[in-house]
Amino acid sequence: MVASSDSVPGPRLPAYGRGTLAEVLPSALALVDPHDSTADPLALRESLGTCERVCVLLADGLGSDVVEHHRDVAPTLAAMRAETGSRQIDTCCPSTTATSITSFGTGTAPGRHGVVGYTAWMREVGAVVNLIRFNRYGESKSNTLVRRLVPEQLQANRTVFERAVAAGVATTTVSDRRFSDSGLTRAALRGGNYAGWDSPDEIPELVAAALGEGDRALVYAYDPRFDHAAHGSGIDGEDAVTALAAVDAVAARLRDELPAGSVLLVTGDHGMVDVAEGRIDVDDDAALAGGVRALGGEPRFRHVYARDGAAGDVLDAWSERLGEVAWVLRGADAIAAGWFGPHAGPEARNRIGDVVAAYHGEGGVFCRRVDPRQAELIGHHGSLTAAEAVVPLLAART
Repeated sequence: MVASSDSVPGPRLPAYGRGTLAEVLPSALALVDPHDSTADPLALRESLGTCERVCVLLADGLGSDVVEHHRDVAPTLAAMRAETGSRQIDTCCPSTTATSITSFGTGTAPGRHGVVGYTAWMREVGAVVNLIRFNRYGESKSNTLVRRLVPEQLQANRTVFERAVAAGVATTTVSDRRFSDSGLTRAALRGGNYAGWDSPDEIPELVAAALGEGDRALVYAYDPRFDHAAHGSGIDGEDAVTALAAVDAVAARLRDELPAGSVLLVTGDHGMVDVAEGRIDVDDDAALAGGVRALGGEPRFRHVYARDGAAGDVLDAWSERLGEVAWVLRGADAIAAGWFGPHAGPEARNRIGDVVAAYHGEGGVFCRRVDPRQAELIGHHGSLTAAEAVVPLLAART
């Protein structure tokens, strides 16, 4: 049963500028670039001191709840919770990989970098675009739009990696070999070297080699396994637990094998929740489909794009249909409330829905016609509940 709206806390708004995923890389860079006295928003120098080498391991889907609930299978991550500098931080809005990784890589809120969801309406192509795959949403082949939506123009802010290179810091991304030249990598993570793995188990060796470059080094490593498994099995499913143990093993090797005096940071891009009930297919629901031109986002955080003149009717219909299980408001009001950061530029405003709907109860709005696979998944994310929006920031000196 869903709690009444009177008993539901408000959305978990990210603490932009002082405690979100967007501040992790700038503060990590500050550890190895002590001459920059203005770029440590998380005050990591106070707890960790300066160093010559930093590795940031980002485990996709690793919410703070996951570490707490599965301490038995993630002993390294659980132990790091007690280490100096470990804390909880917010991801960004929405709590989804495309948005989070872009905030992480640029050090900016979504309203500034403009990657406002997993999918979003892009006026440049007149369609909803998958901003992880850089293709029209529902298309199978990836990166088909990188010529029309040039990643370096779609997200033009300087990345933290570009700043690091300019400061003389050896900088490397360690991630899936297939992503080395993807649209999202170019938009969010450009700058420095790219070391591709064929299996995430290769992360420790690749990180060690990258940290050996130069007098000062910053390395970002990406492990997608928990997210992938939890989508299919649920966050407590056997596959997810096995994947979490594998992530923990990578963290353990990094902590034990990094050069003496290095700093290891571990975080996630979002948390996750299981969705077994409350699923709605928009194509089967006339109330939700009426007046809608296109649907972006994902099931637990929807950008709803209205037909001309229909935004008010769409807001009323979605509020009446989902008001007990979701925060439903005009996109302009979400912007004004700071959901996407203290400032939203014109690109972000054009991509945010006329109406946005963020679930706080169980469920989500699906569209099987466009994305049948998504409707089969158990684990989901995107909204502003604590389970989805709070991630750990674990720290250890080696």
